[in-house]
Amino acid sequence: MFPHQARALVAAPAETAVRSPLLAGAVVIAVPLVVMFLVAQRHLVEGVARTGSKG
Repeated sequence: MFPHQARALVAAPAETAVRSPLLAGAVVIAVPLVVMFLVAQRHLVEGVARTGSKG
């Protein structure tokens, strides 16, 4: 592990406070995408199976 990577693992509280809104935004973006994928997963799998090669 490089020194700058180790420093990133032990972030100062001020740096953590800056990252919190970014992490919250990432979660707000990711959760609806995951939910949509889980809801549409059956249709996606059926579509792939239907268009797959036969034989």
